[in-house]
Amino acid sequence: MREFTAAGHAAEARLDVTDEAAVVRAFETFDARSLAVDILGQQRRHPVAQAVLELSTAEWRKVLDTNLTSAFVVGREAGRRMWHAAAARSSTSDR
Repeated sequence: MREFTAAGHAAEARLDVTDEAAVVRAFETFDARSLAVDILGQQRRHPVAQAVLELSTAEWRKVLDTNLTSAFVVGREAGRRMWHAAAARSSTSDR
């Protein structure tokens, strides 16, 4: 599910953070709306509720995708935009 709301200078995206294409689309939607990324907050985790000896490989992959890979993908997409914004500010301040 993707839901975007903007109030003042804040925007929010709700989506499946383990779906890389959905993450990229969310940031592209921000781009299309000229919403800059200045700060990033991500709160999603998949707790392990059973002993490691009872955990299947598929369940372990879900933990990794939710807790680690999603943080990497979301951080990468936000970081790309922050980097470009900083470079744009730097190039205009040099004039």
